[in-house]
Amino acid sequence: MEPALADLIPQCPVIPQLDDPPALHEVEVAVKVLKNNKATGPDELPTEVFKHGGHHRIWRLHQFIHRAWTARLLPQQWNNANIVTIYKRKGVGQIRGNRNIRPLTRAA
Repeated sequence: MEPALADLIPQCPVIPQLDDPPALHEVEVAVKVLKNNKATGPDELPTEVFKHGGHHRIWRLHQFIHRAWTARLLPQQWNNANIVTIYKRKGVGQIRGNRNIRPLTRAA
């Protein structure tokens, strides 16, 4: 890329707080809004395990995320994905509008 073109790209301000590990409250809120009855990721843990596991389970999840964040070392499962193509039948004999579904680890 030419240096003159790079200067034309608008720069966003640096937000140092985004480097901080998530707070316990943030993990609680994130778990609370997860949908029930969805396919599990590679860890095979359904959402309900975290949603209905009580405060101690959320606290343990937060501790795990905090350690991974501060060590800057994520579990390999958080980087892996199984991509499955789902075809939707539209009309007679036509297959259109496929979309990829990527089951993620719930702890990610």
